[in-house]
Amino acid sequence: FERTVRQAIASPDGHTVASVGQLKQRLSSDRHRMLVDEAVCAFAPGLVVNRIEPSHDPEDIVTRMSVVAAQRFGTTIRRLGTIAYNQTVEESARTLIPAVTAHPNGTLANELGSIVAEVLGHGTANPS
Repeated sequence: FERTVRQAIASPDGHTVASVGQLKQRLSSDRHRMLVDEAVCAFAPGLVVNRIEPSHDPEDIVTRMSVVAAQRFGTTIRRLGTIAYNQTVEESARTLIPAVTAHPNGTLANELGSIVAEVLGHGTANPS
């Protein structure tokens, strides 16, 4: 199946597959099209917007990613949360002490906690 999909994507005419719909059109086997449908149905991407400066609105990024996911994969993206730009991460890289360990009640720890809760299905109405 993988070889068949690779062949369908790498078309000899030089045109690339731009969407799941186009891929399915190139597959000759009903079984292969069904496998693609199953994979797409099981595909549930989540998005974490990372290193957002205070002056930027993460919703713009979420919207753009959602449009691409809908066009290319026929699916939606679940927003898992946002991690703001945080100086403690750079400090952590220098000191080799995890930022969450150094600041267990800090902003980063709280943001990561909210994301974990969202992934586990215990999220809040405002994941950020």
